[in-house]
Amino acid sequence: MNDLSPLTLPTASWNPVLGCMPVSKGCEQCRAVRYARRFAAHNQRYEGLTRVTVPGLAWKGGVRPAPQDLDKPTRWLVPRTIAVNPLGDLFHEAVPLRVLAMVFMVIAATPQHTYWLGTRRPERIPEFLDWLSIWHPALYRTWPPPNLWLGLCIEDQLTYDQGLPLLLATPAWGRFIYLNPLLGPINLHSLPQSSPTKKPGEDGANYAYQPHLNCVLAHGERGPHAHPIHPAWVKDLRTQCEQLRVAFHFRGWGAWVPEEFVTYPQHYPACTISPDGEVKAGIVLPGTVLRQTGIRLPATPKRGRRRAVAE
Repeated sequence: MNDLSPLTLPTASWNPVLGCMPVSKGCEQCRAVRYARRFAAHNQRYEGLTRVTVPGLAWKGGVRPAPQDLDKPTRWLVPRTIAVNPLGDLFHEAVPLRVLAMVFMVIAATPQHTYWLGTRRPERIPEFLDWLSIWHPALYRTWPPPNLWLGLCIEDQLTYDQGLPLLLATPAWGRFIYLNPLLGPINLHSLPQSSPTKKPGEDGANYAYQPHLNCVLAHGERGPHAHPIHPAWVKDLRTQCEQLRVAFHFRGWGAWVPEEFVTYPQHYPACTISPDGEVKAGIVLPGTVLRQTGIRLPATPKRGRRRAVAE
């Protein structure tokens, strides 16, 4: 694997495809649909892609390319670390394979950038690679792009067990798992952490033993009906990552913050409100700070009001 350290988390976003559809429990409090609803009026970017339901906002299920943004990374001359389609899923079933090919052409044409691509639909990646080998053999022979990190977005043990084998079976220079939101304890040892994979374009018998996961990221759930994240889940993840020699980054508690980390609390019935809960507690556990060596943290989040729950 090429040397990608020091590891830099995404500081920019690129959304060449608009729209999405829930596929698991982790989609119930989707932040992207709340953002999209703000720009869903007539002639706006997300027109016709969202709807209002009794539980709240929801995607309609349709997707469409955003051709005006397809070449956006080519206009960024300064190298950036870019999150690919964070407001949707690039491997959505309704995204045409030719659109995926165009996205990866842009990735290949901008080696100055590093791309992080996470998906909740890893089962579509083999379909895309098979199609690519027939219709775009030149692009297929360059897979995987050396500036692409491929990831799996999951929320619990079930989605981890279902998605990890597919992620490991896909050739990639870097692999990550994004637990967003983390809805339960995760046992990273439940499956083998490495898999012999074949690099496209090489002889069928030529296998390269690829490393397992390179990074695990975790985040608590956000939204009006968010579930609390238990500190024990995060501490256990950190311990497992240390054992597996995998980089770990805790990106925040989400809507619920453990009371022990709340500073300057103001007490209200049934909850404790902190004006700076995420800023003070976003990366802190008892006696430790969850900063993985080699990972450059993003900018400090803006101050906001966060609810708190006791551990």
